[in-house]
Amino acid sequence: MTFRDIFKNSFLRNWEAAQASSYELVVSLAISVLVGLFIYYIYKITYTGAVYNKNFNISLIAITILITAIIATISSNIVLSLGMVGALSIVRFRTAIKDPLDLTYMFWAITAGISIGAKIWIVAVLSSIILAAVIVILSKTGHFRKNWFLFIVKHDSSSDEEIKKILSKYSHNMKSRVINNDEIETIYEVKASKSHVGFATQIAQIQGVQSTTLVEYRGDYQY
Repeated sequence: MTFRDIFKNSFLRNWEAAQASSYELVVSLAISVLVGLFIYYIYKITYTGAVYNKNFNISLIAITILITAIIATISSNIVLSLGMVGALSIVRFRTAIKDPLDLTYMFWAITAGISIGAKIWIVAVLSSIILAAVIVILSKTGHFRKNWFLFIVKHDSSSDEEIKKILSKYSHNMKSRVINNDEIETIYEVKASKSHVGFATQIAQIQGVQSTTLVEYRGDYQY
């Protein structure tokens, strides 16, 4: 076998490997887009905070795609992998994530990107389906669970007994009371499910009640 034959065989093998690698990269990126969109959808339908952050949700798709590209790059070349590790080691993230569930979604996107970039597609797909099912089930069942609410009512003394009568049907505690002449502001801690918070409307309709405010507490205040 001549040098020309060796060179030709080597070139053909590298060309075929590059073709196969390009095909796998396209498939990986396509799967990362689909998984990222799936994470986007689950985050949107299960979000329970006060203000939905669409930019954060879009960033979950970008993280999935970027991590896939990074893993696909460093898995093909040891020199590039060392350079990428060095480059990423200087990156610092200063944005504070207040909701622990947001952090979970970010790790979900990173994990999916790593699995897809390493061509372990089945792990990314199955883990995403299982995690999504767990989050959706737990978020929906919370609708029937009893939570604590802060109930603030401004009223006059004539409506005091009627307010207490309605609240007697629920587990509640009086947190504070401010009396200014005939005006009273009382803060109650009430335990009720989200589907049974109609007491706030009932009390608001009582004559002598000026205003009512209901605040849910779940680690932070949800208005």
